[in-house]
Amino acid sequence: MASKNCFDYYNMGKDLGGIAPGKIADILVFDDLNKLKPNKVFIGGKLVVSNGNIVSKIKKYTIPKWMTKTIKLKKITENDFLVSSKSDSVNVNVIDMKTEIITEKGKGNFICL
Repeated sequence: MASKNCFDYYNMGKDLGGIAPGKIADILVFDDLNKLKPNKVFIGGKLVVSNGNIVSKIKKYTIPKWMTKTIKLKKITENDFLVSSKSDSVNVNVIDMKTEIITEKGKGNFICL
C-alpha cells in the first residue's frame, strides 16, 4: 500500500500502485516479515523469481555510472541520536507528518534521561 498511497496522492494514474485485476504493480511476497527476503517476485504481473531462482527472462537494466556512489554516509549508531544537555529537557528539530506523504520541519520538547 505504500506505493498506492503515493500514486493516489499525486494523481499519477488510477492503474498504478494497486494490487487488483487490471492494475499495474510489482509485488514482492515474503514468507517471514522479520527476514525480508522475498520468496516470490512479480514484475508487470509475471512471476520472475521463485524461491531464489529466476524463472522468467527479465530485461537487463544497467545503472549509469554517474548515478552510483552519490551519497556517502558513515555508519549510523545509537550514539548518533544522543543529545547532551545540562537541562531537564531540550527542544529539538523533528519531522511532522502532515499527511501520509507530506512532512514539515517541526520542533519537539524532550525530557533528558
